Amino acid sequence: MSKWDDIEKIYSSPEFVAKTGTVVKISVELDNELDEYDRENLPTIIDTWAFPKNEKDIRPFTLQDFSFVEKSFEAEIKYKKKDKEIDELKLLCQDLLDFFNYYNVHMTKWKCILLME
Repeated sequence: MSKWDDIEKIYSSPEFVAKTGTVVKISVELDNELDEYDRENLPTIIDTWAFPKNEKDIRPFTLQDFSFVEKSFEAEIKYKKKDKEIDELKLLCQDLLDFFNYYNVHMTKWKCILLME
């Protein structure tokens, strides 16, 4: 049975205010390696990630760059549209936690830094 991680132990809100056009780098470390299929599809998962709002799927980011090294990855994402009431990065982090946990992989670190306002 999978152990489900608590987002409050992994995620902390960014120290910057994101807006439309902001570019951030997400650095994630995992406790185990992903299999080849998941490694190859992770960029697509991030690029096409969406959340529901008012009966619509909102895709707030576009993936600018992605790199994977053993048990970690970095993704540069650009906000296509920033919602003032929602922390989209936290929602993305939660969905990635759930995805990894399903495969018995656990996120050990989530870091987000501002690249461009």
